[in-house]
Amino acid sequence: MFRGVEPLNKHELAWAAGFFDAEGSFTFVRFDRRRDRRRVRASLPQAGDEYPETLTRFQNAVGGQGRRLERPARGYFYYWYSEKFETVQAVGAMLWPWLGSEKRDQFRRVMSLATKSAKTLARASAPVETAQDLAWAAGLFDGEGTFAGSPSTPPDRYRTISARLPQSSAAGVPEVLSRLQRVLHRGQIRGPRIQSSPWSKLPQYRWEVTNPSDVNYAVDAMWPYLGVHKRAQARLALERYASTPPQRIRTVKRRAGA
Repeated sequence: MFRGVEPLNKHELAWAAGFFDAEGSFTFVRFDRRRDRRRVRASLPQAGDEYPETLTRFQNAVGGQGRRLERPARGYFYYWYSEKFETVQAVGAMLWPWLGSEKRDQFRRVMSLATKSAKTLARASAPVETAQDLAWAAGLFDGEGTFAGSPSTPPDRYRTISARLPQSSAAGVPEVLSRLQRVLHRGQIRGPRIQSSPWSKLPQYRWEVTNPSDVNYAVDAMWPYLGVHKRAQARLALERYASTPPQRIRTVKRRAGA
């Protein structure tokens, strides 16, 4: 890990690393096509009607570094980003102990390309406390996760509850899903499933729990670190599920091949 970077708050940095694992990227982008000049870039997008609270929280977690794209791209995508080498290097170093393997590889590659020489980084993760693991999981969930619940309705009198988080990968089960499963001690990983989305053609995998007690456990475990929007989503899912006493309960139907 790079020296000289003092973490501000380990729990917030763990959350930020999980959020970056879900949505962020380190890239080496061309900014002068005529001279083929390139520079590093760290970016983190989020959709919304206004600048998302999660991007503000991320920027605060990394010491206020980076910039904000206040005017949404394509009408609804806001960004935290930086194209300054020192900032990208510092943010990557601060998040390093909690980042998943894919984003670590991105960071190594970008730093290597930018400096024309490979940087030697610690291969093993720093010891992480349980609370920091949960903060990382909450960050991942703030980025990609969903809590959903439905009340029982006549005539079927069924109700459903679930927590799920998808990730796409061309190289088998994504490491971050396996890590989420270990951190929460709950859930199954399903897939691969071929997507019809124009955004990604990669096979999709999904971590999910559909048992009420497991959803409650996941919510309770991550609650101290979840952002306001995911807290509201979890609360609504649990309230909808508990809104009427069912005659029978079933978990969410699994799609064929999922």
